[in-house]
Amino acid sequence: MSTTRPEAPEREEPGARKRAGYLLKHAKLWIAALILLAIAAVVATTSFGLFTTSEASAGNVAATGNLEISGGDKVIFNETGMVPGDSIAGTVTIENTGDVDGDFSLNAGNPQDTPPSPALSSVLRLRIDELDSIGGSVTGTPYPTGPFASQPDNLDLGEWTPGTKKYYRFTVSLPSDAGNEFESARTEVTYTWSATAGS
Repeated sequence: MSTTRPEAPEREEPGARKRAGYLLKHAKLWIAALILLAIAAVVATTSFGLFTTSEASAGNVAATGNLEISGGDKVIFNETGMVPGDSIAGTVTIENTGDVDGDFSLNAGNPQDTPPSPALSSVLRLRIDELDSIGGSVTGTPYPTGPFASQPDNLDLGEWTPGTKKYYRFTVSLPSDAGNEFESARTEVTYTWSATAGS
């Protein structure tokens, strides 16, 4: 009677068995590594997309306007022979020659008196009228008659649109009761016309 021996299983290579055992033993580490690789691939893909996409919105411009004053560099009045009771007047034309609205104002420096005492500016009187034209009618009086020594300080002239032109008359008077102590006296003042861009 013949007997059949079961076939012996194929012998695994020692190296393959060792590798399989290592993989099983460190399965968690391999899974974690695969997850990290997957995340890195997603981040790399997303970053690549963000840094290569573009969309242009052309023709965007921001520019400033131009605000200019003309006419304020002229002498308004100049009289050297005043006597008590006299008045002198001078006119000036101021224009917004820029291309934006401006808030206009008038400032005066301190009168410079010669001699310093008695100061001629302490007795002189000043009045500023707005006219509708040179030599025309009065449309307003932004500075009513007051002491010449107390000159306009940041006198508000309102907001002017581009091309606005205004006319101002300055009247200086020496009261009739001014005494002889003011003989040969002199006073001088500088007016500054200012404008700031309107809001």
